[in-house]
Amino acid sequence: MDLSYEPPEIFRSATDQAHEIVIGEVGSDDFGPKDYLPGLRVLLQSMDYDPHFSVTGRRMAWGMVIGVLRGRAQAIQSMKRTPGFDAHPIRSPVVITGVPRTGTTALHRLMAVDRRFQGLQTWLLDSPMPRPPIHTWQDYPQFQKTVATLEAQYAAAPQKRASHYRAAEEVHECCIVLTHDVESRMGLERMEAMADIEEKYDFRSAWNLPLAQYRIDWSTIDKLRNRGFEIGAHGLRHDGRQFRSRADFELLAPKLEGLAYKHQLRGFRSPSTLRLTSARRAGSSR
Repeated sequence: MDLSYEPPEIFRSATDQAHEIVIGEVGSDDFGPKDYLPGLRVLLQSMDYDPHFSVTGRRMAWGMVIGVLRGRAQAIQSMKRTPGFDAHPIRSPVVITGVPRTGTTALHRLMAVDRRFQGLQTWLLDSPMPRPPIHTWQDYPQFQKTVATLEAQYAAAPQKRASHYRAAEEVHECCIVLTHDVESRMGLERMEAMADIEEKYDFRSAWNLPLAQYRIDWSTIDKLRNRGFEIGAHGLRHDGRQFRSRADFELLAPKLEGLAYKHQLRGFRSPSTLRLTSARRAGSSR
């Protein structure tokens, strides 16, 4: 995540501003087909109403928007400059999937060492382009930017280097399953509009709900489920209490499990970044 961009005061009116920033960096105003714009506008509008955004969170979210938009422009530019880039089909790709913190990153990096495989390095995920010779990477401004961004992150939070190390020249995960944490009533009201956009492009995502944070209209949830979307639990409230202590866990887990069973929910995403192996075992045994 890049924290170097100053976020606008109002996100929903910043579509043009985001494009202008990227045009200045990439040197191209070609973003390809405009089918991404409705989703971008919905995202920016929702960012104005997120009740949990901190000052750093706003900067982080804006940096992610700029990064994804820059990657799109960079990819379009690179494809134009490299005719025939798609002439060679990719046969038998290897796809690694798994729950976070189960070793997928280690397996990915280990397999990428084998010359029979070709992974995507972090800097090429940030700036898609035909892979240049490895000895020239340090000469690319895009590579240098990724290095600087990662170093700034580790300087601000040194513990992240140990928990999930990334380097510009290392392969890294290229995608995650499409999911949403619906952390406010306003987010719940926008679920169907977002689902319409996803369905238009043949996507079906998972929606994780905090089951006691606000009143949930389960008829709306059932409609989404019938359309092929998956519904999971995001704890009871987005306050981290459930994993604050063993006593809290034992007190709140039965209520969470009861609601999840009642509403036939699939999956669980913790509303806190805290992870306790003992709590995982306890949850699995219930």
